[in-house]
Amino acid sequence: DAKSGTEVDATLNSDGTFTVEQDGLSKNQTYYYCTFVTLQGKVSYYGDVKSFVTTDASVTTTPASDIGANKATFGGQLNEIGNLPGSATLSAGIKVSMSKDETALIGGKDIPLSDVSSATSGKAFSVTQQGFLPATKYYYVAYMKLNDGYILGKIDSLTTADSQTQFVDLGLSVKWAKTNIGASSEEEAGGLYGYGDPTGLLENTDAAYATGDITGSSLDIAMASASGGRLPTVTEAQELVNKCTFSDTTVNDVSCFKVTGPNGNSIVVPKAGNRSSQTISGEGSEAYLWTGSIDPNS
Repeated sequence: DAKSGTEVDATLNSDGTFTVEQDGLSKNQTYYYCTFVTLQGKVSYYGDVKSFVTTDASVTTTPASDIGANKATFGGQLNEIGNLPGSATLSAGIKVSMSKDETALIGGKDIPLSDVSSATSGKAFSVTQQGFLPATKYYYVAYMKLNDGYILGKIDSLTTADSQTQFVDLGLSVKWAKTNIGASSEEEAGGLYGYGDPTGLLENTDAAYATGDITGSSLDIAMASASGGRLPTVTEAQELVNKCTFSDTTVNDVSCFKVTGPNGNSIVVPKAGNRSSQTISGEGSEAYLWTGSIDPNS
């Protein structure tokens, strides 16, 4: 019940955020909490009820390895998990952000373990993630999540390798990149990015990252990747569709479209599907390309 329990007053920061600390809690116990605000001492409004588990557990962040221009392998280890309440839910993985601020990391890209049972106490885990931008610094941390509460390891950082993008003349008004952003070969999916997200890390389905045309702007993921290119306009994308021939092909066991231009040159577009939050659909059967401007007809 949001209206019961102990109230802990807080001081509001200038940006509207606040934090509180509470002592005297019991170990291995589930606690429920929510935020509230009381106006003029009379009317109170309550946020969603969440929960956390008090524990002596800790997390170790392993230095990243196999760092490329667009991918890296991260690792960690959970320690002293102990006896958790039967209702506790456990997940683990890596958080990645372009900021080393702890709040930004918790809200950053979540790279979860596909098999949480492998993240047992004292057993190291690792996970490889693709879709990063080349020559870019990222901060990362291993985490364990008990209900809604996070336990973080030590924050570390890496810088991805530089990469040169090749462009192909298809006989159109512009040249087209040989690879996707965040990919090192033509058949790799790269990153499935949100419109107007220049970091490539945002996954909130409720957020409107950008509105209007972004081609060549600071919100253009291709510009942010230092690829030497930009997102196409609607007109340029229509030219690609109308003047090129699309055919099914397979590259290194990856289902793709071969796009052949009027001059006979071609590029390959992997059927990477689309992403909503962390859920990918259409992989292996559908291919989508972002434009950097809005289609006035749709």
